[in-house]
Amino acid sequence: TQFGKNTVFNNPDGSTALLNDRPPLLLRANVHSANGASWPVTVIVNHLRSLNGLDDTAPGSNGWPTEGDRVRNKRGQQAMFLADLVHARQIANPAERIVLLGDFNAFEFNDGYVDVMGIVRGDEAAEPNVISYFDSPITRPLIDGSELILNPLERYSYEFDGNAQTLDHVVINEPIVMEAADIRVDHARINADFGVHNFGVAGNAIRVSDHDPVRIAISVAAFRSADLGVTASAAPASVRVGGTANYTVDVDNAGPNAASPASLALVFDAVVTPAVTAPAGWTCAAPVQTVSTTTVTCTTATFAVGATDSFAIAVVTDSALANRALTLQAAIASTTADPANANNQATTAVNVQAESDLGVTASGSGGVDVGGNAGFTVGVSNAGPDDAAAFAGLALVFDAVVAPAVTAPAGWTCAAPVQTATTTTVACTIASFASGDSGSFTASVPVGTALGGQTLTLAAAITSQYTDPNAANNTATASVAVRAIVDLGVTATAGPSPVAPGGTASYTVAVANGGPSAAASPSLSLVFDALVAPTVAAPAGWTCGAATQTATTTTVTCTAASLAAGANASFPVSFPATDPLAGRLVQLTATIASATADTAAGNDSGSAAVQIRTSADLAVTVAAAAATAPVGSTVVYNATIANAGPNAAASVTITFDFDALVTPTIAGLPAPWTCSTTTQTTTLTRVVCSGIGAGLGAGGSAPITASFPAVAALNGRTVRLTASIAAPAFDPVPGNNQASAQTLIQSSADLSVRMIGRSGRGGVFMIAVRNDGPGAADNPSLVVTGNLLPRNVSIVPATGWTCTPATVTTGFRFNCSASGPLANAGEAFFGLAVAGRGPQTVTITATVSSATPDPDPTDNTAQRVLVGAGLPDECTHRFCRR
Repeated sequence: TQFGKNTVFNNPDGSTALLNDRPPLLLRANVHSANGASWPVTVIVNHLRSLNGLDDTAPGSNGWPTEGDRVRNKRGQQAMFLADLVHARQIANPAERIVLLGDFNAFEFNDGYVDVMGIVRGDEAAEPNVISYFDSPITRPLIDGSELILNPLERYSYEFDGNAQTLDHVVINEPIVMEAADIRVDHARINADFGVHNFGVAGNAIRVSDHDPVRIAISVAAFRSADLGVTASAAPASVRVGGTANYTVDVDNAGPNAASPASLALVFDAVVTPAVTAPAGWTCAAPVQTVSTTTVTCTTATFAVGATDSFAIAVVTDSALANRALTLQAAIASTTADPANANNQATTAVNVQAESDLGVTASGSGGVDVGGNAGFTVGVSNAGPDDAAAFAGLALVFDAVVAPAVTAPAGWTCAAPVQTATTTTVACTIASFASGDSGSFTASVPVGTALGGQTLTLAAAITSQYTDPNAANNTATASVAVRAIVDLGVTATAGPSPVAPGGTASYTVAVANGGPSAAASPSLSLVFDALVAPTVAAPAGWTCGAATQTATTTTVTCTAASLAAGANASFPVSFPATDPLAGRLVQLTATIASATADTAAGNDSGSAAVQIRTSADLAVTVAAAAATAPVGSTVVYNATIANAGPNAAASVTITFDFDALVTPTIAGLPAPWTCSTTTQTTTLTRVVCSGIGAGLGAGGSAPITASFPAVAALNGRTVRLTASIAAPAFDPVPGNNQASAQTLIQSSADLSVRMIGRSGRGGVFMIAVRNDGPGAADNPSLVVTGNLLPRNVSIVPATGWTCTPATVTTGFRFNCSASGPLANAGEAFFGLAVAGRGPQTVTITATVSSATPDPDPTDNTAQRVLVGAGLPDECTHRFCRR
């Protein structure tokens, strides 16, 4: 639809008005298709203010300084009204499809006066690039329809002074683009290409206007439909392993439209290699496999109305498919809507069959002594009629925890034994056990003391994935008797270690008889490698004698009448940790013996030890003499070390770590303490002081002072001192062995600002910023504010500085920042140009600051008051913005 800029609308009261004096015309269309689909579209028809008078300098009406100001702002406000309307609708309904068209009287690009189309689309030009700037409210930008005209030479609707231009536009939003199947935009060539002499000629349909109409054509995929269908069948219904399963899949299109494109998915519920014969026009991709499925996808660009096609699928079966159904699921689909989906899927299956009569026999070697090897022989066979091709498996299950060595026949593989608390299983497999084939396995099983007096039984079972018509011969058992001997054992474990003097050292000694017979007259010897006063709690049936001592050992002997096979006993043992034992590691060695022969003597003895320790609670505290220190002063930390006991601490060390490169001095250490040479890394200074040869007695303490000069290189640094104390003695409270304190080393920078220039009227001023030190000013900034409109003020930044205008409620504001610090005695000079509409009084304020402390902030602000009578309306100086 095209509206000329002089199109007349009739008002309800009978009056008339031109469209360019009226708001946009909003139309709501809901398009329906034959298949019941609907596609609502909102169309906004526009005719915006022309470009006439855009740069007119004549006095403006209604308070505007010039006619050009009024025209530019009117065009901008019209664009903002339209943008607000679209934005509100997009926020209220993000899915709404919106089309804007008509004579926008604006180029598709920024004309430098007002970026009308940028405001409407939501991609308006930046403020410095237009005379009249408007911030578009649109957050979901629109699309310029001219980009959808494929030939760039056809992107015009108007001719002016021989120049082809575009003033008539189509603008669409994202839902239109995302949902339409196709969009075409063009201009009807009935006006712009023809001379003015054709205008008003009766019977002549060309040049009725100076603009060509703009048209958008939208194709909607949802308006098309195709009723697709699929059937599937298999013949024969079952095959033997190794045979071919054959399937037929038929597809058809009952219309009413062609399906463009269409796809057929063939999904098998197993990993197979299907061969698909597709009809003409269809293309089938290579099979895609997962761990349990295989999919073949066939596609055609167009599946015509009334077409019927047939696919033949063949799958050669293998052992993995034995005794199961191989199911094919077929599904047809298209991007064209399908009004009846119930017939879009079909399923069929072929049963795969196999049989193998497997058999197993087992025999044992007779009797064996503990420590020998029990032998077994297992025979396997396959009487057919099919090879056990999926796999055949033999399970050898021993009724004890053993370590069998199995030798398998050719083709078979045996896994490592798997044990439970009472059994051991070896699993052997073969990929294919041929019909009529057989084999023999041997198993050699070492028998330990745990099997004495028992019978070791092997149960063998053979299976496969195929059906076995005679399961009675699938299992067999064999046994070997194990003759008994005695196996005594002892273990010793220590209680908590170390133990402080005054506490109790404890041990636990456990004895056991692995059998299989009872141990006659067992005797347990407990030997300590120190002079102690032990207490032994004998379990039931045992008696412990009095302790006997030599010059360096203490011994207790415990006896019993008998220790049954499988029996065990536990002996709690303890002694007081007296002061003479401090620092000793006291070891207990327990040895078990019996009148019965023990064939495994390696476990008849066990040892454990408890450390008797010394204890000293060392502590250190650190405090900074001052939280901050000026450059050139001495930074001081006060530390105190102490020992809260209960024992003295020998060989105490204290480490001072400064997290900076400093020259430290450590003072106040008690004699004969010494400090090592200072060591440094790139970020750390360390001093280690020690009292080697001297101790820190229980209850003792000492104050220490650590200091260093605050040199200029440390300016701005927070230097942390961490003190750590340690000694070989056990420390029951390690949490107080380290302490830290820190001091900030600061410099300062005395900044000042001046405004240089006359005070009476507008013009050019110089703003001078200076740093009188003594240090550099980090991150310096200058803020200039005033009560003039931003367009009447301009600033030229100093070298190395950047000034950015900021949005304020009234007046203007510039935020200026430097790319680096302002050095001691450094200066920066800014140019400030002002103009105004007078009479008015103008106040300009400049304030300087930095991240470095300023000792004298009184000169950080300068201010000028200008009497604006007679000031020019616009700034024409080179510093001003045009």
